[in-house]
Amino acid sequence: MFRDRLDAGQQLAWRLRHLQGTKPVVLGILRGGVPVAFEVARHLDGTLGMIWVKKIGAPGNPEYALGAMTDQKEIVWSDLTPTDEDYVRQVVRRRERELEDWRSRFGFATPLDVCLDRVVVVVDDGIATGSSMKAALRRVRAFRPSRLVAAVPVAPVEALESVKEEADEVVALLTPSNFYAVGGYYHDFRPVNDEDVAAYFGHSAP
Repeated sequence: MFRDRLDAGQQLAWRLRHLQGTKPVVLGILRGGVPVAFEVARHLDGTLGMIWVKKIGAPGNPEYALGAMTDQKEIVWSDLTPTDEDYVRQVVRRRERELEDWRSRFGFATPLDVCLDRVVVVVDDGIATGSSMKAALRRVRAFRPSRLVAAVPVAPVEALESVKEEADEVVALLTPSNFYAVGGYYHDFRPVNDEDVAAYFGHSAP
């Protein structure tokens, strides 16, 4: 169990200590991945950044990701692609608007072109289906990092296997066989808001 996302980030940084000296770019997946990435970047003397990925939730259970969309409108589906085309169209349009809103709110973020020829660590607070992480990794891979690492505090083994296809290295602190939900492995899993995100980057609320 982790106390909160900052505690998870500190523990993850220790696991990633072999990257000390590489001055990695550490990208947190908005929003929950940002506090974790903040600690990883701080301990590894890296450059903190963020990456915009929106979950496409299941009908009736929006927290369960059927897929994920990047700010470039690329969608990565999990193994449970929805069959309701109307639902998919509605959700995709909504996610497009939300991603545009994020672009305007968080324009101060480190541009992804700094990833060129750098070690890049993509961080989230956990993985459930893997679609958000895979979407983020594909987005970053386009910027030709020298090494691409996916790092999370907790994830089910099956999801990690699918993520390995997109990264040069995958790190997870906990891989429970009876995984049930990311938040179940944190004592404090309160939502991360825009003000929190801005504060980690030394900015006022967007």
